[in-house]
Amino acid sequence: MVNIVDSQGKLTGTVVFLRPLSYRLEMTISNPQKNGNDLEFETKDRDAPFYWRLTLVGRRKGLLHGSMREMLIDERVKKRS
Repeated sequence: MVNIVDSQGKLTGTVVFLRPLSYRLEMTISNPQKNGNDLEFETKDRDAPFYWRLTLVGRRKGLLHGSMREMLIDERVKKRS
């Protein structure tokens, strides 16, 4: 789950991983950079940085791409509200 908030032109938010057994890892985004339909940002899990790119496709859909070392994440996302 990705939560992005635009408050007076300043972007903040979190990336949340939900796993079995009620495990939840929430990471705050940092260094957001908007470039056209792309939003690039970073998060950290302990000291390991994740690098993310959220590409909007239309008004309510997008593709979230994340990487940390050899791990890659590609997820389709939908705007909830």
